[in-house]
Amino acid sequence: MAKYTKSNGFWITYYKKSSTWAGIRWVIDSLHSNTRWIVGNERTISLWKENWISNQSILESLNIQNFPFELISKLSEIIHDGVWVFPTALKKIQLYMGVDPESIPNPMGGSDRRIWPHNLNGNFTVTSAYNILRNILRKSIIPRISS
Repeated sequence: MAKYTKSNGFWITYYKKSSTWAGIRWVIDSLHSNTRWIVGNERTISLWKENWISNQSILESLNIQNFPFELISKLSEIIHDGVWVFPTALKKIQLYMGVDPESIPNPMGGSDRRIWPHNLNGNFTVTSAYNILRNILRKSIIPRISS
């Protein structure tokens, strides 16, 4: 998968001639929503656009699709001396998302790392992704029949 991601863990956005890449692009949103971050002390993770505290990013949770400003804040901006320093407005957003700001573990230190929580070691495998996507497709394609 390394040839389809940038060094910071984000998927490439440019064209790549590959039948594999075409398939990955088709399911990339599902894959992205099934990854998590281990927060270190780098400037990698977007405060607004990454799913670092729940299954959705803050923008997705607030259903914001076209924001008039570029949201470039990184998590590292609210980490001081290895602990979170959440502004009041961000605490209110977290509570709205159903997340208690006090329950969020402090950053681990070291590198920020994107993980795949469907494997014990956090590494992505095609088999685990296939199982996730199969369940998603089964729920969205197979109609439910009420009795």
